[in-house]
Amino acid sequence: MDLLRRIRERKIVQWAVVYLAGGWLGLEALGFVADTFVWPVAVVRSAILILAVGFLAVLVLAWYHGEKGHQRLGGVELLLLAGLAVIGAVLVAVKGRAPDAPIERPIETSLPADAGLPAVAVVPFSVRGADMEVWSEGLVDLLSINLDGSALRAIDSRTVLARWHERTASGREADLETALAVARATGARHVVLGTAVTTGTQVRLAANVRELEAGELVHQAHVDGQVDSMIVLVDRLSIELLRFLLQELEGEPRANLASITTASLDALKSFLNGEQLYRRGEYGEADQAYTRAVGADSTFALALYRLGLTRGWTEAAGTELAEGPLARAISLGNLPQRELGLARAALAVVRGDETEIDSARVLASRYPDDAEAWYVLGELFYHEGMSRQVGWEETEAALERAVDLDPSWAPHFIHLVDLAFVYHADSSIAADRMAHYRQLAPASDWNRLFDMQFDLAFADSAAGSAAMAELAAGDLIEVRRVRDRMTHPRFWNVQEQILLMLLGRESGSEAASVFRYLVQGNLYVAGRLSAALGYMDDSFTSEALGLCDIAAMEKTVDLDSRPFERWFASDSLGSAAADPGDVEALLMDAACRSMYAAYRGWEDQQSEHRGRLGEIAAALSAEDSSAAVIMEEVLRLVDGLTAWLGGDAQGAYDLLIEFTPQPDLELPRTWWAQILIEVDRPDEAIPYLVGQRSDPLSHLNLGRAYEALGRDAEARDAYEFFLTYWADADPELQWLVEEARQGLMRIAARLN
Repeated sequence: MDLLRRIRERKIVQWAVVYLAGGWLGLEALGFVADTFVWPVAVVRSAILILAVGFLAVLVLAWYHGEKGHQRLGGVELLLLAGLAVIGAVLVAVKGRAPDAPIERPIETSLPADAGLPAVAVVPFSVRGADMEVWSEGLVDLLSINLDGSALRAIDSRTVLARWHERTASGREADLETALAVARATGARHVVLGTAVTTGTQVRLAANVRELEAGELVHQAHVDGQVDSMIVLVDRLSIELLRFLLQELEGEPRANLASITTASLDALKSFLNGEQLYRRGEYGEADQAYTRAVGADSTFALALYRLGLTRGWTEAAGTELAEGPLARAISLGNLPQRELGLARAALAVVRGDETEIDSARVLASRYPDDAEAWYVLGELFYHEGMSRQVGWEETEAALERAVDLDPSWAPHFIHLVDLAFVYHADSSIAADRMAHYRQLAPASDWNRLFDMQFDLAFADSAAGSAAMAELAAGDLIEVRRVRDRMTHPRFWNVQEQILLMLLGRESGSEAASVFRYLVQGNLYVAGRLSAALGYMDDSFTSEALGLCDIAAMEKTVDLDSRPFERWFASDSLGSAAADPGDVEALLMDAACRSMYAAYRGWEDQQSEHRGRLGEIAAALSAEDSSAAVIMEEVLRLVDGLTAWLGGDAQGAYDLLIEFTPQPDLELPRTWWAQILIEVDRPDEAIPYLVGQRSDPLSHLNLGRAYEALGRDAEARDAYEFFLTYWADADPELQWLVEEARQGLMRIAARLN
């Protein structure tokens, strides 16, 4: 009781209340100023520690001086106050610095400093207020889009956020030094960092621009308005920043956020939520968030684009689920430049359109820091690269660049795992990449498919048999996916087992002919031509092959036997589709029959079918003047290939070097490459062969070309690929196998 009486007499409670109230108001004011001017977190943290120690000091002072007449400073009091001062200094020194975070390590980057344009990075904003968390990273997305244009390059938000999360703990803010380190790691020249603070219904967006070489503050901008007007505020802030960043350019900068996002705040918030889920690889949840965004605003092109991407990674490529949103996003016409290019490339992947490859290359070159640009380019290379002479090495390089820029994004690794099978055929590489993908996306269905592939390719016979049984019970999409990843010659037997399993499972169905054709093709590329001929009585297989293919096949392998003569005079090969009303089919039939007859040395038949081809071409040109140019190229192509098949490689080259590709009419790349080798132009042949990634005969020609150029290591790999695939080739084809073996022996002697 005496203690309580003394506390009341000294008014300790009153002193404490007054101090706490004043300290709270001071901290609020300090926090607002620190947010506005982006002061380091250490300033606010140190102030809190000083106020805490000061509170204890106030209690000491109240105890000794709260009672009237007791103002003298005693020894005990001095000792207590000195101790508190020491404690406060230690706390500020130890705890008042940067927030607890993962151990910092230097960020090294090989990214170009500007790629031809000034670059700016936007880092996450410091946010204060209810429901403001989404805007911390959301402002990175929106400002990055807004600041990117023809004269300024904004570092892609995915790249910035990947670097940010490497350096900061989840949910924690970073100090100025860390923010600058993140921005420097992206290769930018300037960084935008700032705050978003609400007070009631009002919000202030404040941004500082710092030059990164010295870290100096070079510009400040802020906008104020209602919380429900964030779109307008971000638009205004973007313009203020652009006015500074583009001050050397003439004219007023334009940054119309409404034209590239949405006028619906609900749609925008759902979109930003989807972005966070999308980065973490939670595609089902991201799909739902983007769907909500599109539901709130059906013209929200960015959300439609992301929705299409998400569905493309959760559904089989080519489905309408992915194609629809992507096509809709493009048709709206309000995507910004970078996103429009990405959407077109993504749609090309879905549709199997190789014509977008060149545009995708330009996009990745213009935005070298954009992980998504490199990923979509890698996707196009993977699926359509054979049409543009893109080999596995270039495909892997594009995907690895995407991983370097954003190693936390799971889809980057799907095709890298695939390449471990189809390109490297290496169990160690496959296991490492599978483990990394599983760590990023443990719930993904791809993990089960990868496990099956691994057991089929590398495990013992028992595990392989179990995997084949599991695959046999799966649907056709799963079987196709696994089969497509067994194209390396080391897995030829596995691929054959899968096709035969499919043929037996689907026997009697409409798909059986397709599988028979695939089995026949698989046998042919493995040099087992006699077994392949057993499938030629199937009408689908015979019509799909065609006389042109047969002529090239016989020319390539130089067969002594002529197993296809009986089809030449019939309608079962090449002419079955030549309906009198089908001009295109008539052209193809006449062209291929002319070429085949020339190869066989049947001069009368060759003259007859070449004349028929010329008559059709003349009739078409007379009806349509624009067709004259196309028909001229058709005749040039046929005459050139006929010369080659007849043994005149130089004559073929002289004709075909003038050939100009037309819509749906291109020079067959493997044939042209073989002509180039025969006329001693191996360096020109190589680009046409590297894209034929799983064709053993193309690898044989690659070995020939590389060896002629003295590139022995590459020639050795090409010869080994061919020999692995043709290990069981027919006896009459062993002369090709022997040629490859002799090539390996020559190379071994030189390399050793």
